[in-house]
Amino acid sequence: MKKLAAFGMKKLITAAILVMVLVGGFLVFKHFRKPVITNQFISNKLENASDLVSAKMIYNGLLHYDDKKGIMIINKDSFAMTYRAELTAGIDMKKVKIKVSDDKVTVTIPKSKIKNINIDEKSIKFYDQSFALFKANQKQSLLDAISKAKEDVQKKGDVKSLLKRADQQTAVIFKGMLEDNIQDRKLVIQQK
Repeated sequence: MKKLAAFGMKKLITAAILVMVLVGGFLVFKHFRKPVITNQFISNKLENASDLVSAKMIYNGLLHYDDKKGIMIINKDSFAMTYRAELTAGIDMKKVKIKVSDDKVTVTIPKSKIKNINIDEKSIKFYDQSFALFKANQKQSLLDAISKAKEDVQKKGDVKSLLKRADQQTAVIFKGMLEDNIQDRKLVIQQK
């Protein structure tokens, strides 16, 4: 009976050791296995984003609006307004090109563009409003003024500086995302 119990105990110990060796081998294999770096591998890291906004700028402006269609004092709308605008700049991620070779990964990213100009309607303040007996459509005048404010931002705001900063930030973002994932390859980032 003791021989049978000892034989069962040996089987149990052998099975436990075998399970530990298999689990340990699996964990070691999983830890040291390196992923194969391909265009698809890197594309998968980037595919969830359609736009990358990498810089923003706040612009405070003053705009004079004059309704060209109306008649002075009768129905012409004219005013000055101050406003606050937020510009964002970045790239379209679908235009990013990736090329993987044995010794380097080349990422070609487009130049940054203005992605959005948002006029904060709560920041708008009106000055020097003209008097008219029959006011023109004030809502339409406001929409026209906001549209002109967006044009004003692009003309008078420091858009070139914003785009330059967005290009620099985009390169930094890509470097941070990819540098640790390309093993011993050189990372080359090009902007076109």
